Amino acid sequence: MAPLEGGLLAEVADAHGEEAHYAAHREELLEALRGGRARLEPRGEGGVGLLNQGATCYMNSLLQALFRTPEFRQLLYRWRFDQAMHGDPARCIPLQLQRLFAQLQIANVSAVSTKPLTAAFGFSDAESREQHDVQELCRLLFDALGRSAAELEEEINRLYAGKTTHFLRSREAAEDGHVPESRRDEKFLDLQVPIEGCSTLEEALQRLVEVEVLNGDNQWFCDELGRKVDAEKGVSFGVLPSVLCLQLLRFVFDLTTMRRRKLTEALSIPLEADFSFLLGAPGSGRAVFALTAICCHSGTAHGGHYHAFIREGKDGTWRDANDAAVRVVGPDHERGLFPPRKAAGTDGTDAVVEGPNAMSSSDAYFLVYRRTDREVPEVPDESVPEPHRSELLEENTRWAALQRAYQLHRQLMEIKVYAPIAPQLALRRHVAQQLRGLVSEEQEAAAGIREPPAVVLNVHSAKSVAAVQQQASEAFIAQAERDGEPWPWAMLLSLNERSKGSRSRLRRYEWCSGEARMPLSDEMSIAQALRSSEAIGSPNAPVVLEVRSFGEEFEEWGPSLHRVIVVRWDPANRAIGLETRDVVALRLPQAPPRTAPAPAAQAPTAAEGGNATAEVPAAAADTDAFDEEAMPSLFDNTSPTVPAAPAEDTTPSVGAVRAAAAAAFGLEGGAALALVAMTGSHAGQPLLDDEQTLLQALRDGYGQCGNGDIICAEVAPTDGGKPQSAVLYEEVRNTAHLSFNHPDRPEFTEECSVSISMDATLAELKAKIAQQLGLDAGQLHFARAHKAPQLKDETKTLRTAGLAGSSHIFVGHGAPCGVDENLLRVALYCPAEKGGGAAKARDALSHAAKGASSIRSLREALVTPLLRWCQEVQASGSDAPFASEGLQWKRLRIRDGQAGKHFAILRDDRTVRSSLLGLVDGRQVAVQVLDRDEELTPDDLILHVRPWRYETGSLFAATEWVFRKTRTIAELREELTARFRGILEDAASATSDSAAADGAPDADAPTQEDRLELAALPSAGPPLTVKRCASLKWVESPLNAAAAEDLQRPLAEVPEVRDGATIVLRSALRASRGPPAEAAKGGGKGPGAPGTALPKAKAGAKARASSLGTAASRRAAVASVPARRERALVIEVAHPDAAKDAAAEAAAEAEAVTGAAAGG
Repeated sequence: MAPLEGGLLAEVADAHGEEAHYAAHREELLEALRGGRARLEPRGEGGVGLLNQGATCYMNSLLQALFRTPEFRQLLYRWRFDQAMHGDPARCIPLQLQRLFAQLQIANVSAVSTKPLTAAFGFSDAESREQHDVQELCRLLFDALGRSAAELEEEINRLYAGKTTHFLRSREAAEDGHVPESRRDEKFLDLQVPIEGCSTLEEALQRLVEVEVLNGDNQWFCDELGRKVDAEKGVSFGVLPSVLCLQLLRFVFDLTTMRRRKLTEALSIPLEADFSFLLGAPGSGRAVFALTAICCHSGTAHGGHYHAFIREGKDGTWRDANDAAVRVVGPDHERGLFPPRKAAGTDGTDAVVEGPNAMSSSDAYFLVYRRTDREVPEVPDESVPEPHRSELLEENTRWAALQRAYQLHRQLMEIKVYAPIAPQLALRRHVAQQLRGLVSEEQEAAAGIREPPAVVLNVHSAKSVAAVQQQASEAFIAQAERDGEPWPWAMLLSLNERSKGSRSRLRRYEWCSGEARMPLSDEMSIAQALRSSEAIGSPNAPVVLEVRSFGEEFEEWGPSLHRVIVVRWDPANRAIGLETRDVVALRLPQAPPRTAPAPAAQAPTAAEGGNATAEVPAAAADTDAFDEEAMPSLFDNTSPTVPAAPAEDTTPSVGAVRAAAAAAFGLEGGAALALVAMTGSHAGQPLLDDEQTLLQALRDGYGQCGNGDIICAEVAPTDGGKPQSAVLYEEVRNTAHLSFNHPDRPEFTEECSVSISMDATLAELKAKIAQQLGLDAGQLHFARAHKAPQLKDETKTLRTAGLAGSSHIFVGHGAPCGVDENLLRVALYCPAEKGGGAAKARDALSHAAKGASSIRSLREALVTPLLRWCQEVQASGSDAPFASEGLQWKRLRIRDGQAGKHFAILRDDRTVRSSLLGLVDGRQVAVQVLDRDEELTPDDLILHVRPWRYETGSLFAATEWVFRKTRTIAELREELTARFRGILEDAASATSDSAAADGAPDADAPTQEDRLELAALPSAGPPLTVKRCASLKWVESPLNAAAAEDLQRPLAEVPEVRDGATIVLRSALRASRGPPAEAAKGGGKGPGAPGTALPKAKAGAKARASSLGTAASRRAAVASVPARRERALVIEVAHPDAAKDAAAEAAAEAEAVTGAAAGG
């Protein structure tokens, strides 16, 4: 739908004053549209709907059901408002409900709002967005009406109230022969009907009146008989109301899931039924009820949507009231909703007969039945009370005028019509934008490139194209005269008006590229023409007004013509021309389809900027053999470049473009015209081969040669040199201007600058920079930034190396790494100090290493650089970082220095690439200088030993231990005992502690000798804590074996001892005396040690886990957690009936006095 703002008000092809009517109501219509379109649509056949405020569908369904109950509408219309008695009209619930019903009856709009009524209820905006139960609202609404006016309460009770009697009757008679019985009478306005396990409504109602027998352990204690007796418990109906409301209990609480759920079983609901079985008393007669409303709830027990099927009065027409939409249910739909019931025949056969019509629904929730023996009253429009009726009739007149204007507004189309010069202006603007940098802003301003003029017309959709064209011409002429527009095209428009439009036409227009497309047929309406012209844009797409001069023919257009943009070179200004005469859009016939030749199907090499394809060797005969170096890197995200399938080429040839451009620019001899591509993959290069197609010349035959590609035409140089436009492109677009630093001053990134072709190689760039700095090019390397990976392949061009769009390059000392090398950051590893702290690494140097080389070769290669770095540190006046005298490669241990790797030791037999996953430039390794020679072989195990001081609960930090797995358990125990003797008890203290424990010293007691107990656990798993240490299998551990033959087992035969395993040590004597001591607060070492504070997230998780406990306690916790409580529905009565309140107070006082007297 077109917006009304902006544009000129078009004439509408209607002879009955529609234009004047629309203009007179335009501003009022604008204001009405801001409030929605519900009142701008006339009343539908089904009636007036109710707008949903967010979640008030439950209210809308009930209000429609009450409105379609004539008796209720009649009693509400009889009530009269008295401000002295009922207070503020805005807070008077009967008055606002009365006005809403009046709107539903006589308003000529499609839907009305319930906001005045909810405001009278005291609802806030938030409460209007919260869904409630329709039955709950019905009870509260009846109560609010009764509290507002006593006469309304009487009328509602007369119409909706029924009577039930709850009884409890003994099955034994008293001595005098009467049967003891307890009875309680109750009034009801609606019945709640359990439906679980029922297939029909009658079955569910039958269960309500079924008598329950109380016997056995469930006997009733009868006060009159003074003992427990068998009894009957039930409910009987004394009176059924004229209008019976039934709530089907679809929402139940599931004790298994402890959640509320909805019963979705279908229930058969009869259109007409005899409910006399509820009355029970014989001879009570028939009580036939007819179904008049069904409020349906679709969704779950936690939310959904309400709508209502309602039957209207005597004609029996069903309507579907769904918020703002109220539709009449057609005969076919009605037969589908209420088909006849299928029942078994009474003749004893399997025949099926049709019963009464019924609705089988799994969504029916609230039902309204009316007695058929009551006369259905008529409620004519004249019964609507004043002043509602007069006000609504006046509003109907006002809204009828706005609805008429709105219907006209819906038939209007907003069309933007561009001036005849728009295609040329847009074409030149497109060229200037595409050749930004090649064309200066001053040149663009001098050429007069601006936004093309246009007018916006609001026209009737049935208006002809010729009429719209004439209207646009008049608008442009007026605009040209007003703005002082130059006369050439405006004069043509004026002449066109005199010739009755024979020299102009409208065409679809693409404003971004400036291309005028298919012409619109004058005989068609503007809406038909825009929809049928092309499948582009929307019906409100822009058009352009095209005007031809005398003796000039309109431009030929067709989908078979290919558009080529050609610009002329201006030799006088040595620039690309942007004047009107310099830019043309050629439309050339498409060539017959032909397939472009496919280039060699191979991926570009690394030097050409392509992605190198990883070669995977053929599988070896021995499938068990695994060569990790032959596998492609997991971190290599390159993929083979697969050439695209050659496109079907219908573009014109370069020769055809050359001839057409020469003719367009008035140049004689097409062979003397040079063409240079300004866009495409070959931008900046001359087009020399006339036999090539444009797709081949501009894009190597792939993809599409778009209508926006630009070619520059100029007179070819006589000396056979490069065309001037190609030279300009090379200077502007193909030249990289880079700033760089001096290698001695890496922080000054813009100290120097250089300009070079983007097609130059990195080696040529380095030679040029080295010459400018006066340095040796062989001792320099490039990187995109400081500490970034080196640019190693110097055969790449700046374009393929990704530097075409860069403005800076980093220059560093040192020859670049080879293509197969990576620059490692080497740090000096400093072990954790005794008594606390963590291991650290100190940056030392950079070293180039091949990924295929071994860790041993890396150790050998690092000796010389480390010694050189040590000398530099000493020369600077600092202490030597390590003892360099006699340093050999065997005293170097290589570790993984990447964060999160915990300085893992790298083995000599592994390669650099397999040891350092994700190997790239800048990968950090740490070097540890040892005090003895070390050669790690495949037989060596790297173990982490953690002493546990049992008596204090202290768990010490891990110590690395290298041990040959061919050695025995006894040798391992011997070495560990020698190293960690401090956690053992000496013989004297062990004997005294044992005597003290026994209570009497014994001089002849044998000396107890302590020993280590060992337990191994894998490196993976939860953090090691004192609690986890206590739960280890110390007794079963093979490391604690006592038999000599078990101690001679090699470690290779012990499954628990693997590379990277942790060995926990403790004192055997101290462990034999009882449970371990709890760690003192803060007394642990390292993460997971006793007393170490857990991170907040982990501590919170641990607290939650401990609070839940076992599975049983967790279930209990779930059951005890209260569910989210829904906000209770409350209707506030701002002005209750004073007489009713006084009567209620008097009744309460009388009841209190009666109770006191009975108590006395």
